[in-house]
Amino acid sequence: MNSRCRVVGFALAVIAVICLASPAAAQNSVHGLHRLPGSWHSLASTAIQAPFPGLLTFSSDGAIVATESPGPFESIGVGTWEARGGDAALTFHVLFGSPAGAATNTGRARIVALLRYDAATDTWSGPFKIDVYDPAGHVLFHDRGQFTLTRIVVESLD
Repeated sequence: MNSRCRVVGFALAVIAVICLASPAAAQNSVHGLHRLPGSWHSLASTAIQAPFPGLLTFSSDGAIVATESPGPFESIGVGTWEARGGDAALTFHVLFGSPAGAATNTGRARIVALLRYDAATDTWSGPFKIDVYDPAGHVLFHDRGQFTLTRIVVESLD
């Protein structure tokens, strides 16, 4: 009986060491953060704008490339993401131009979001805020809303 308790105690100690040695990897796996890198369809909705679609690509090193139904004078979005607990925090920026040419800066937007993974549906969703600035950096308006991201999957060529 005494040796059995030692074996159980040793096994529990080994499990504790394994869990403590890689808590970030274990947390990321549990919360789905390892599933974020890749490309996603997004649907954003706010109180003052109709829902609008977009596309987001997350790299494993923390970069984001984003686009949404842009006007002819809006750049793609570029930014970063990082793990915050089990969630994914992200920030990206978009530049605005004008018909006067590509070098004409008419402002920018900053989008900040906090997304949570739903393993049952393989989707991410959560709140975001957007701040739109004029060329001098003054805030023109704020808005808040919800993002929902659905994975773009590889399809078979029929």
